[in-house]
Amino acid sequence: MRTQPIRRTSSLCLALLFALLAGLVATSAPASASTPVVVSGCAAYTGAKALGTSYSDAYVHVYACGRRPSFDGAKNGSGPVVRPFVGSPIYYSGYQCIELVARYLKLRFGADPGIANGAQAVDRYAAAYPTKFVKIANGTKGKAPRKGDVLSLSASWRFNDVGHTGVVVSSSVSSAGNGTMRAMEENWGGTGGTAGYHNYVVKNWRVVFAGLPYVKWLRTR
Repeated sequence: MRTQPIRRTSSLCLALLFALLAGLVATSAPASASTPVVVSGCAAYTGAKALGTSYSDAYVHVYACGRRPSFDGAKNGSGPVVRPFVGSPIYYSGYQCIELVARYLKLRFGADPGIANGAQAVDRYAAAYPTKFVKIANGTKGKAPRKGDVLSLSASWRFNDVGHTGVVVSSSVSSAGNGTMRAMEENWGGTGGTAGYHNYVVKNWRVVFAGLPYVKWLRTR
């Protein structure tokens, strides 16, 4: 869930790194109606694996990956260098939650806003791409999260902590705003964490999660 600052390396080091990460994505081009993008999976460092949950539509197929830095025997800020897409100047220590969202939004929409934690993901992308995305406040009538939306969750109403983020893969919410939804996530514990997902309850158009009660989501226009 934590980001690392941009680091510059020599062109030789970058070339070697990109070769090692060739298994991360099939291409870094944004999806279009005529050019579907297929994400191949997770990078081939020791212990890397697909967690079992993925997002797919007509243009992309994105996998949640591990190992999970906070939960699989390593500190949250540790783990191999992982770049969310080929050419990314930003890297993460292991498969952080924001790595998944950065990978998905780059491959699906060609969006790359720079450094953010999970709590800031929605605000950063919405600000960087105002013609592509809109952010939706929790509890907005008629606006339950739907497939393809990106969540930001926080312990603070300011969304200025590390927080968490994920990609909605399914949603079943009634016309009264009640139901459930599932998000694909990395570096997450609890039920479904080892498989790369978390289930959320939606009540009166509001996503309910006691651990991180402040929620908003990003939607394509």
